Amino acid sequence: MDTMERPAEWAPESATASVSTRELREGLAELLARARYAHERIVVTKNGKPAGAIIGMEDLELLERLEDLNDRLQYDEAKAEDDSENVPWEQAKAELGL
Repeated sequence: MDTMERPAEWAPESATASVSTRELREGLAELLARARYAHERIVVTKNGKPAGAIIGMEDLELLERLEDLNDRLQYDEAKAEDDSENVPWEQAKAELGL
């Protein structure tokens, strides 16, 4: 399983609230304020199933940093497993007829 995938049985345990798409439409400004100022993580549901989330910018920035770190970790792991020989660019172009 990719490290960024979530299990099929994922449940939003860290969410502090859950709202339907109808409730989202009716109270978007309040929900954004709760995410921004109260640091709530609000799961938006559609037909009773999690469909998205409203999070504050601090959480988004943290998520993006974690994604960057995960990308770097995957790169380092792939590079450590790579036992192939590096080919100079000019040689690769010649072999490909470019």
